[in-house]
Amino acid sequence: SSLYNYGEYYFCNKIICLEDLDGLAPEALLAIRELMSKGSITSSTTAKDNNAALPQGIKRIVRGPVCVMGCTTRGYLYEDNENRSFLISVDESEEQTSKILQYQADVSSGKIDLKKQLQTKTFLQNCMRLIKPMEIINPYAAQIHLPDEVRNKRRLYQQFQQLVPQITLLHQYQRKKDALGRLITELAD
Repeated sequence: SSLYNYGEYYFCNKIICLEDLDGLAPEALLAIRELMSKGSITSSTTAKDNNAALPQGIKRIVRGPVCVMGCTTRGYLYEDNENRSFLISVDESEEQTSKILQYQADVSSGKIDLKKQLQTKTFLQNCMRLIKPMEIINPYAAQIHLPDEVRNKRRLYQQFQQLVPQITLLHQYQRKKDALGRLITELAD
């Protein structure tokens, strides 16, 4: 319920990171879904106005858009979030565990150059800073069709149509622009 108590534009264009979806109450998940889908959440409460004798009803609005990242090992429990999110699963295999343990051992034994790793991380962060917000047009948009068996096709189609321009944006220095300066999506995107 604390989501409703933030300032109206506090979450606007922000990423909300939820460490453990499993610990959230159903009401919190509903508020988060509403903030993602509708772009805002609204609540009513009473407050004492200094000029009024009695408490008055007030409406609180918290606006997005937001991006929500949440961690869980039980993604199948969050079916309502499926078509609002991209689910990225953690590789829990023994092979991946072995790789992680080997990496940790290599760090402890000095086989990993942590300074070089930090330099690489900083380089990638600086690359991301070079990305400029730009308008994008996708001449292939009308050619994209989802299979008939896809659930929640309307929302998923919109989600897919929003993903393609993000790929174009990442390749903005390799993409052509139209006469209006908009990036043009290529088939590879």
